[in-house]
Amino acid sequence: MAPVNLIVKFVVDDAKAFTGRKTFIQTLSGSLEKFYTDVGQHLKAWQPAPPRAKKVDSESEDGVVEE
Repeated sequence: MAPVNLIVKFVVDDAKAFTGRKTFIQTLSGSLEKFYTDVGQHLKAWQPAPPRAKKVDSESEDGVVEE
């Protein structure tokens, strides 16, 4: 079964920074900028692989099909 969704987590291991109002906003803003710099700006839209060429038998390369 192919994956249908993906969850991306960005963990900021600084519990003290999230205790006050001012430090919470500053830490959150800095974390979002870092996440975008590290991850977000490198994301690209998914594109399917190009179709593969069909195999050609070496005997029928001249265009003559024998039955």
